[in-house]
Amino acid sequence: MKHFKINEVKTTICKIFISWWLVLFMGCSTVFAQNFDTISLTQNVSVLNKKAFFKFPAQAQIINQEIGAYPDYPKTNEETRIVINFGEIKLSFLIREGYVLTNNNLLTYLTEENRKFQLKTQILTNSDSVQSFFSTPIHPDSIMNPPIVSQLFIKTQDNTAFSVFVTFNSAGYPFRSEFIKLTEKIYKTLSKGTRIVNLKARQETIKIAGTNKSFQFNIPANYGITIQQQYNLQSIKFHHYGNFTSDNLTISVGNNPEWMYEHYELSEKYESRKVSGNFLDKKIEWLQFYVHPINLIIKEQKFVADYLRQGLITHVLMESNHQTAIDELTKIIENMRLVE
Repeated sequence: MKHFKINEVKTTICKIFISWWLVLFMGCSTVFAQNFDTISLTQNVSVLNKKAFFKFPAQAQIINQEIGAYPDYPKTNEETRIVINFGEIKLSFLIREGYVLTNNNLLTYLTEENRKFQLKTQILTNSDSVQSFFSTPIHPDSIMNPPIVSQLFIKTQDNTAFSVFVTFNSAGYPFRSEFIKLTEKIYKTLSKGTRIVNLKARQETIKIAGTNKSFQFNIPANYGITIQQQYNLQSIKFHHYGNFTSDNLTISVGNNPEWMYEHYELSEKYESRKVSGNFLDKKIEWLQFYVHPINLIIKEQKFVADYLRQGLITHVLMESNHQTAIDELTKIIENMRLVE
């Protein structure tokens, strides 16, 4: 009898707790839904250094919006991070340059690609030479890592593109549907920016950090440049704007730049192909590898760079899925000059 009463008390306590939790949860959900329905988008935010604009809630914060060490190649061209806090709930927007030249089959391509990640895609806006494509989870209640609210892919007036990727922290799981409505509301405020990507064939001169010398490049059409500066490593990266290709050339100058082939656990002795070439008017051999699982060609070499400063090493890396692109990247680096 005593045992029965104890169990009965435990059961009653559990019921009270569950009822209280449900009331609290439903109340919070209603409050959040009401807030999201009535929230004002009053803050006009530049993304990717004025490539486009969105309106966000007043409490939205732009994270790490710094120019970097090279004002002519600002970090703000590459990425914008925005966070909206609702108490313990954090909604994070990651906005990145796509390094893509788009075409008229964009909706078909995005629909097919996003379906692989359980996302459905539709055109959201199409005006003033700017088009956006809105993607949300096919099964909104499924557990995804990271937890995705939505994605937006934007085609700008110069036919280049960028993407917006929105996630939330664990406290936000009960409010997924409200987040989707809010992000869609923000996305619909998209307006055309003032910055156009320079994709013309051109000559550019880039100073080598910590020296009195520069690299001079003859750059073909449809290439953009970004520069990263770490403590002892400067990396100059050429991005080819193509139709969802991944063609990149990276020139790193520092004390100990890393081999890319080692990242893929490849062997120079057994898996590289030696390719004759030139670097700063000297005959050299490139190391070329094929990474089978991801259909990637990498071509690279390191050079002692005492002509820049004692102890420096220059590492050149080319990456692409196509040999023709590797050949074009090779021409860029082999035509590079050293100037003072």
